[in-house]
Amino acid sequence: MTPIKSDMLSPNTFEHDKLALKPFCEKLEQFAIVDHDFVEGSLVVALTSPFGTGKSTFLRMWKHDLERRRIIKPETPESVILNAWELDYCEDPLFAILATLIKAIPEADAAKLAAVREAAADFANFAISIANSISSKVGVDAIKAGEHAKKKKQDREQKADFLKSFENRSEAYDRLKEALKEAFGSDSPKAFIFVDELDRCRPDYAINYLETIKHVFDIHGLVFVLSIDYDHLQSSARSLFGQDLAFPEYLRKFVQRTFKLPALTPEGYEKLSLFYVERFIEIVGKRDSLIQSERLARRVKELAVGLRMTPRQLQESFRIIGHVTTGDKESRGPLGWCTSSGVILMCLLKVSRPQTYEAIGNGSDDHIGIGELLKGIVSHKVADWWFRIYFTGSFRLESKTSVDPEAILKKLGFFKEGDKFEERTELGEFYQDWARWYSATQSNVGHLWKPHFPRRSFRRAH
Repeated sequence: MTPIKSDMLSPNTFEHDKLALKPFCEKLEQFAIVDHDFVEGSLVVALTSPFGTGKSTFLRMWKHDLERRRIIKPETPESVILNAWELDYCEDPLFAILATLIKAIPEADAAKLAAVREAAADFANFAISIANSISSKVGVDAIKAGEHAKKKKQDREQKADFLKSFENRSEAYDRLKEALKEAFGSDSPKAFIFVDELDRCRPDYAINYLETIKHVFDIHGLVFVLSIDYDHLQSSARSLFGQDLAFPEYLRKFVQRTFKLPALTPEGYEKLSLFYVERFIEIVGKRDSLIQSERLARRVKELAVGLRMTPRQLQESFRIIGHVTTGDKESRGPLGWCTSSGVILMCLLKVSRPQTYEAIGNGSDDHIGIGELLKGIVSHKVADWWFRIYFTGSFRLESKTSVDPEAILKKLGFFKEGDKFEERTELGEFYQDWARWYSATQSNVGHLWKPHFPRRSFRRAH
């Protein structure tokens, strides 16, 4: 089997995209190019979606696509990605943005590049708190800046000319903005600036970042795409300005348009699941899984869609499945279909519904409650099958009360009222396959299942 490249797990190109986001990217880019004409300064777009849904991956793929097209068509906008969180230890995001934005100035524009660097260095002389590692990236000599600041301080002490110092700083700021306009000002988008991880920053730094984009980089020719978790950024803003802050209106000060990253479709879940089967389950020479993988992707998709799992949660679930089912097929044989399905159910619940997972594990779960959960996430017929997997594997020796399978199945609508109920007919094949669980107790699977599904279920099968 061909080894899986790391960029396929976290793809950088639409060729490896498992989320089918290229059509959305094309529409969003076309919108940005057109709508740029209807704003005076830079166009700022917010791309919202919860953590783990693929925003960072989407930005990387979009950037790569722009770079690829720019080779063929030089008028294609430049593109850079800013990871705001990596530098949120800085007091001022201005130079963190500048350090990356300079990379978007073509080498052919040497004069413009030099002008921006010089203006940034002049302005940095009045912002000595910038860390050496940051200021060096934009061509600032921190030692000379310190000497300059010391000299200015002596001058102020002698002349007490505070107003002049402020004027000098304002003039340096104006020169910096003018240099940026010369480098990036254009009637059409000249550069796409992708800002990632803004919602993970300290609240004060995140808000300062937005303010800096608004006041310093409000240049017609720049398009900013901010990747954010809307609710998280809202919490950050309200932690600074109070819980009564009208956040939608506040955000509108900085962002002209807001878009949601498309949710993963059922087809996308299956496509991603098939990839993770190959990545985490079927790894020849590295891992031999006891689970039967032929229908694994479809079974996972059935639950993952209903549980509304993020791509990151799905990846973590497959990683766990691969780990706990590792074993020697020759000596133990593959897991039965019931046990395999049970592993899938428990691993997905562990990641997406940890309280339900713990309840099943410690015996505090409610059969009716689990049945209703399944009915709420998959079709009635599919929920019936998954419930029988759970139910026949979850009998506990420590249970003090009798469990009536007929009453439970009827209450959930999985068995018709008035029909004659025979447990062996309705549940026998499930009990029989669970009996193969004994072989699993000697592998990693046993560590996952033994505390959760004691052997009473197998005794009932004989």
